[in-house]
Amino acid sequence: MLPWKRNRPENEAVMRTGAGVFAFWTFVVLAVLLVGEAALRGRFDVVADVAPWVALVLWGLWVLAYRPLISYDDSGVRVVNIFRTVTMPWSRVREITDRLQISFVLHDGRTIRCWGGPMKARPPRKSRFTRSSGIPDTPPPTPLEQLERVWEPGRFSKDPAPVTQTWDLVPIISGAVILLWVAFTLLLK
Repeated sequence: MLPWKRNRPENEAVMRTGAGVFAFWTFVVLAVLLVGEAALRGRFDVVADVAPWVALVLWGLWVLAYRPLISYDDSGVRVVNIFRTVTMPWSRVREITDRLQISFVLHDGRTIRCWGGPMKARPPRKSRFTRSSGIPDTPPPTPLEQLERVWEPGRFSKDPAPVTQTWDLVPIISGAVILLWVAFTLLLK
C-alpha cells in the first residue's frame, strides 16, 4: 500500500477543481521543458538561476490550485484547504451548501468553506437531442448532489468523533525550504 493511502477507506471519493489540476500539470510540463532544455544544453548556470524560482511557482500552484480538495466516504468528509485540513463525521454536519463554493455548516454553527471543491456550475443547456432509445439524457449529478447522497444516511448516526482541524505541515515546510533556497540563490548573486 502506498504511504499516502494508509488509513483511507477504499470507497473514498475525491473532488478537486478541474481548472486547478489542469493549471498545475500544465506548468509542471512547461517547467520540466524549461529546466530540462537548459540542462541538456549544458547550461547549469541557467538551471541554478531558474530552478528555485520555478520551484516556488510550482509550490504556489500546488498549494493554491492542486492540493485543496474534498474527500468523502460513508463515515465523513475531509476538507483540505490552504495550510489547513478539517475532518468531520457526517453526524456533525447540519447542512451542505453550494453558493460560490461548497460549504459545510456544522451543528455548532461553524461554516467550513472548501477552496478545493468544484465550483458551482451553470445550469445545463436543454438539449433537443435524445438517446437513440428515445429517452431524454439526464444530467450527471452535481457535486452537491453527490455529497448529499452520502451525507443523508450518515447525518443521523451517533458518531461521537469530533471535528478536527489541523495545520497541513507538508506545504508549510516545503514552502519554507523553497523560500530558503530562493534566498540562498539571491545571496550568491
